[in-house]
Amino acid sequence: MQIKRKLTTKVADSQPIADMFKKREKLAPNADETKKINRAVAEFLCTDMIPIYCVEKKGFKNLISSLNPRYELPGRRYFMENEIPRLYDDVREAIRDDVTAASYFSCTTDCWTSRNMSSFMSVTAQLISSNWELKSWCLGCFEMLVDHTGDELKEALYDILDEWNLDKHRLAGITTDNASNNVKAFANLQWLPCFGHNLDLSVNKALQLEHVSSTLGKLRKTVSGVNRSTKRKRKLLTKQVELGLPQNVLLHDVSTRWGSTQRMIQRFLEQQTLYLLCCLQTGKVYI
Repeated sequence: MQIKRKLTTKVADSQPIADMFKKREKLAPNADETKKINRAVAEFLCTDMIPIYCVEKKGFKNLISSLNPRYELPGRRYFMENEIPRLYDDVREAIRDDVTAASYFSCTTDCWTSRNMSSFMSVTAQLISSNWELKSWCLGCFEMLVDHTGDELKEALYDILDEWNLDKHRLAGITTDNASNNVKAFANLQWLPCFGHNLDLSVNKALQLEHVSSTLGKLRKTVSGVNRSTKRKRKLLTKQVELGLPQNVLLHDVSTRWGSTQRMIQRFLEQQTLYLLCCLQTGKVYI
């Protein structure tokens, strides 16, 4: 009798069998949790610019299954044709509300040519919200199938503003680089030259000075001479350990990124003690 009472109590306290099987059932495609996870995956793909075929990779599927075994991950076609377009529409609507609510807004635009010689133009809007928050939205990035004349650029900008139902009279200013076609296109729209572009031009002119460019050329040769030889790299590491210097490799700059030139010089100065020792040992000045 006592054993029977214990078994009855244990069965009563345990979960119903139906609930146990329910935990193993896959979520319905229209379930709220399914929709929430679908949107999270779409945001992951778009925010981090991950290829859509990632959703069909074994490792990603295993990760999702570990987080929620009941969720069934759709294939790439579902995200391409359903979830990502819905996400785009929702984001676009939120941006439209922000831009249309602002009393004034400004724009930046730029054109470039891809490696396969296709021409593109982008337009970005900046505004200050009612809460004094600076916001920036890309209104469009599209292929330019016409010449980059001032009239064509102006017409392309107006087409984007009309697409978003933005009043041109609320455009407080537009920023571009100093190209003559941009100046011609937007001169009557409170055109402002890009500070970053002018700074880049100024720095590059300074780097082209004879005594600067010759020094940088010798420094680049020194860096290349070390980094392209496994023997020299091992010797560099040995000397760094002996002198108590940071065990960092020498950096080489990129010709189109003057910030990388600064980092190359900083890294070389970090190893200056090693450089001076080499000059004393060899009796040569390398730079």
